Amino acid sequence: MDGETTRPVQAPRRDIGLEPRDWYWATWRDLPPLERSAAQPFDLAQCVERLSGIGTGKDSSAWDWTAAGITPALSREEAAFWLAAMGRAATTTTPRDIGASLSRERFDRVPDADAVRKLVTSIPVSPTLMLPLANLLPVVDVIDALFAVERHDSARRAWQLPALALLDGFRVHALPYLTATERAAARERVQPALKRSRWPGQRRRHS
Repeated sequence: MDGETTRPVQAPRRDIGLEPRDWYWATWRDLPPLERSAAQPFDLAQCVERLSGIGTGKDSSAWDWTAAGITPALSREEAAFWLAAMGRAATTTTPRDIGASLSRERFDRVPDADAVRKLVTSIPVSPTLMLPLANLLPVVDVIDALFAVERHDSARRAWQLPALALLDGFRVHALPYLTATERAAARERVQPALKRSRWPGQRRRHS
């Protein structure tokens, strides 16, 4: 139209802004692990305050744990605190109530792997749950917890949504930080559970 200036058309950008951890989706790459920053000393009062401020939804599965600012590097005490907090999330309580209860407890004892496996199959699962798990357990025990959630989902026909959420947490919060030795241990633990008959196309190939 008269009086209007025509703006030049800009070519679309061809780069993709990936986070450093996103490169670890390509598990065939022999990448060095990302370095975790040093874990901060455990401050119970501060953790209780952060817990009390998280948002809640209609049920405990919708609690916004990301609002608590849980970092990839946690002291064992802080990791145990957040695992206990997530384990008590329920529709009948609030983050503030849980924080008040946890403020009177100690977190210098790390739960064993069996107790963790039982816990993760009985609570609402989100990707953020992987943060305390990855700081408390060896990688093979973390994978066993994943398998436990997957088996529990399959048994109750839950479409594996909790297992997928925890797997997403593993991809983001654990995988990028694994050493070569830990990655090898993870592959060795997972390999026996892989069934080629479940892969896409395998059924047609063998029919």
